[in-house]
Amino acid sequence: MLPYLGIILLMASAGAFVQSAAGFGFALLFMPVAGQLLGIHQAAPLMASMSMVLNARLFYLHRKAVDWPEARRLILSALPGLAVGLLLLKYGDPVLLKHLLGVSLIAYALYALVIEPLIRPADTPDQPFHRSWMGIVAGFIAGFFGGACAVNGPPIVVYAAIRRWPRDRFKGVLQAFFLVLNTITVAAYASAGLVTQSTLFTALACVPGLIVGAYLGHHASSRLSPAAFRQAVLVLVLVLGVALVVR
Repeated sequence: MLPYLGIILLMASAGAFVQSAAGFGFALLFMPVAGQLLGIHQAAPLMASMSMVLNARLFYLHRKAVDWPEARRLILSALPGLAVGLLLLKYGDPVLLKHLLGVSLIAYALYALVIEPLIRPADTPDQPFHRSWMGIVAGFIAGFFGGACAVNGPPIVVYAAIRRWPRDRFKGVLQAFFLVLNTITVAAYASAGLVTQSTLFTALACVPGLIVGAYLGHHASSRLSPAAFRQAVLVLVLVLGVALVVR
């Protein structure tokens, strides 16, 4: 990992900025680049380790906005998916996993850019509905991608968009979910022998970048247009997803 430490540090800072500003996005920015440089088996434990540190900070900032019944439903339903994803990571084909990650990024970006504006115009008021099975399905899929690729955000973000959560609830539930799932994922990676000394050293070396990125993102979120910022992130996610699939 050392030859790529500078690039990894830069992507970690950028991902922390986006995560802090938008409530999600660290894995979406970090994993495509790190996966290309290090391979999915090294990138996934590194991503989960850094994300655990970042989410602990962001959870503290948004702890009062957490909808705990919703967060518990998502977390508990994610655990079986996490186990399946970990098996795929340990015994599966790295190229297949990379393509699977790319397809998931493309699908999420297209949904958010094209489909969501059609089903929810900007001036549509919040109309939350209660379908617990959707949360269970979203949690399971998120756990699966978290175990297989260390990217557990897109299914939860899509679910939150469908439920039309207010911004504070959105950030609160996501940070609680990410913190618990990433902590469990790191422990599972370690028990499977995927967390090495190099992983820990690189994660520690990136902590200053995580802190700076999170600080800047927190302050930028109140000054930038959330809609324009989210559009830029989604376009970047789409480009990175395509790059993973074609390479």
